[in-house]
Amino acid sequence: MIKTFRSRETFRAEQFDGSHEQANKYGAQLNQPYATIYTLPSFSGYGRRRPLAVGDWLVADENGQYDTIKDEVFKELYEEVIENG
Repeated sequence: MIKTFRSRETFRAEQFDGSHEQANKYGAQLNQPYATIYTLPSFSGYGRRRPLAVGDWLVADENGQYDTIKDEVFKELYEEVIENG
């Protein structure tokens, strides 16, 4: 589930759960032979892929590009925004 978080500004993020639905949504591919590590397309589009593990956070920038942040780092830096209503 996508939630809203804040640092200086609010942003949207979703924690990766390893499901086929999320993998398809973000273009993640299972990195063989490591059955728990996925990879995402790079921003550059030159065939490189970025690692993504279950529990990592997918953070959207203003252009709709996603970056990944390890769960431990994410929890230290950001606080969830609880929306009323």
